Amino acid sequence: MQYGMRFLSESDIERIEAQSLLILSEIGIRVHNDRLRDQLRKAGIPVEDQMVRLPPQVVRWALDTAPREITLYGRNGDVMPLQPGHCYLVMGTGATSILDCGANHLRAITQEDVVNFARLSQTMDEISLGGGGGQAQDVAPGLEILRTVESLVLNNSKHHLAGPHDLASARTWYELVEIAGGDRDLRETPTLSFVVSTTSPLQLDYDSSQVLEYAAQRRLPFLASSCPMAGGTSPLALIGTVVLMVTEDLFLLTLAQLLNECSPVIWGGAAGIIDVRTGSLSYGAAERHLLLGANIEMAEHYALPHYVPSGSADSWCTGVQTGAEKMQCWMARRASDTIFGIGLGSLYNGLATSLEQVVIDVDLWQQANRVFRGLDTAELDEACDAIRRVGPGGNFLDDEQTLRLMRSSEIYFSDLANREGERGAGMLARAHDKVERILAAHQYVPPDAVVQEVSHYVQARSEELADG
Repeated sequence: MQYGMRFLSESDIERIEAQSLLILSEIGIRVHNDRLRDQLRKAGIPVEDQMVRLPPQVVRWALDTAPREITLYGRNGDVMPLQPGHCYLVMGTGATSILDCGANHLRAITQEDVVNFARLSQTMDEISLGGGGGQAQDVAPGLEILRTVESLVLNNSKHHLAGPHDLASARTWYELVEIAGGDRDLRETPTLSFVVSTTSPLQLDYDSSQVLEYAAQRRLPFLASSCPMAGGTSPLALIGTVVLMVTEDLFLLTLAQLLNECSPVIWGGAAGIIDVRTGSLSYGAAERHLLLGANIEMAEHYALPHYVPSGSADSWCTGVQTGAEKMQCWMARRASDTIFGIGLGSLYNGLATSLEQVVIDVDLWQQANRVFRGLDTAELDEACDAIRRVGPGGNFLDDEQTLRLMRSSEIYFSDLANREGERGAGMLARAHDKVERILAAHQYVPPDAVVQEVSHYVQARSEELADG
């Protein structure tokens, strides 16, 4: 049984679309890439100075051209169609700090941490895309992406989601994942996808434009990710931030189709809220779920596959605030029936992460999923028979229906929640034990030929990057 909630009416959707098309045609997007602007001008797109304006008919053409069916793949054989009714959980990818279990401060992520995150996500079936939690900070300057991706492809064979900040990083990701895939053709069975973001309001920076071009040329799936901050880089009126998100996502989608028709684009966005009392960004605010839920509904209006940031929390540490913000987030994601949820383990607005928080997030997602799965009314008649069998004053512990259902999915039994009172360990301690067990018992071992080729590539690429 599916439950859901709606944030926008059909009239709201039509008004948002109309305003977004007006903004794109009358104001446009400032594109900080001279060569790309010239290319668009030659294609007949209105360009004045740095502003690129998209006529409504061009946007509608792009929407008609963009694929509605996108499938992601893992090197391990996973096949993931991005369709309603599926939800793929993804580890957070942008952190630079990590919280160790029991620590009272953050520390920089190391290459060893990346390996541990990659191994954890490789082992946990609930995590669909492999990730390293963040970027290694203990390597030579300029080699952070290279060494991070090296650790990932050698310790995880699931689909990889990357957020390259420039063309060099995009190339590193693509070439290393291609090497790790052996004979696999990334154009036919993409085991890698990118995130491409605008700079709100209404800008596309030089590096992001190059990453988008790189993905479109190879028909590599990418996540269109407008990231406005309500009250800072977008209107504090939340509906205005939704309009800006839609405008920027439409631009990214249209640009991809202009560069290479039928480029696969996954609609999304990572809007946040500015706390007007302090000026700080808040990803844990309740209002964020209104923004992201509305953006999902716009994706559904266009019948496009979509993603949404998940597991958001403002707090830098595990605790009461994090638990409340996380569960609020997972319930909202389940209510919106998201296809692609990113952010397992995320803390501190995505700047930090935690191995323990990853397994806690999975548990919270499972609990939210159980709520929205609803009641199994097929058991009604037999349950009434059980009431008659047991009668007044009896118990149902050894009733035949109880015995049949106790190992079914009727009840979700968390292995992290403490339901033993004072005798039981807390959730964080249980999560730490689970992480330790997984890392001790499981390790992905790539083929020797892949290890050797990755090593040669990293050596050559290191020298190339060092030479500038």
